[in-house]
Amino acid sequence: MGGLRVIDIANNTATEKWIMLNDSAPRAVAITPDGRSLYTTTFGCSVVVVDTGSGNVVGHDIIIGCDPAGVDVTRDGHRLLVVNATGIIDDTVSSISVINTATNKVVGSDVSLGLPAGTTALGIAIIDDERDTCITCWDKQSGLGTIRIIPTLTILERVP
Repeated sequence: MGGLRVIDIANNTATEKWIMLNDSAPRAVAITPDGRSLYTTTFGCSVVVVDTGSGNVVGHDIIIGCDPAGVDVTRDGHRLLVVNATGIIDDTVSSISVINTATNKVVGSDVSLGLPAGTTALGIAIIDDERDTCITCWDKQSGLGTIRIIPTLTILERVP
């Protein structure tokens, strides 16, 4: 069973409190701009939502694409972008899932990043002005890491 350890940011120390997740360990986290919700990808195929005020899990197992890795939230807090890091073992292509944070429902699955086969997206960061999104990648062929810059609008235009 996986969990998140609560940190006292005033003292920069770990507390004794743990937020227990489902049967999977946390992988990456993002917090909404208002600070009320924390989203974590898991080593399963899901995202878990935590109410930061209470520390309670309020959304279990939002099922998304296979192997969710990096995660980030738009500045307005309305959309969560999750990198599906398929392609590490085979030549399937990484994609993005988009979650509506008001409903915690997937509104876009397998949104293409336009990456070549064998290039695996691992992390995501939406740049402050939201014009561009940085995607960290690993290239199976060369064994090197790269950063791809993709216009954020290109991703969100493909979602209803």
